[in-house]
Amino acid sequence: MQGNTYSFRSFAGKTLLLFLTDISCFGNQLSIGMMNSLAEKYQNKEVVVMSLFGSSKKELTQYTETNQINFPVIYDAQQIKEKYNAPGAPFFYIIDKNGYVSYSVYGYTEGREMTLGEELDKVLFNK
Repeated sequence: MQGNTYSFRSFAGKTLLLFLTDISCFGNQLSIGMMNSLAEKYQNKEVVVMSLFGSSKKELTQYTETNQINFPVIYDAQQIKEKYNAPGAPFFYIIDKNGYVSYSVYGYTEGREMTLGEELDKVLFNK
């Protein structure tokens, strides 16, 4: 958590992979490694991987260090999460470079990383 301020306008022309979750979510714990892997795989492909937590900065500071989260984390993001109507956590959204939600899915499963990668490739390479 570096203290950066983000605006969705600053991501114009980029694809976003949003990870909406909270520290109390068991699926979140399972998803962190997958999200780190996707962030690394797509770092040079105009993709921004970002997590939105409803938790406070204080709660997340130690949590992000302990869990080695290697992508941007937005804290106090409950209002943003509500705007996306995410019914639970974890919830994943892929937003294309034009700002449209191209894919969304709820929950963690063993094959989720592969599915998200395939969906990102569809958006990036018009498959």
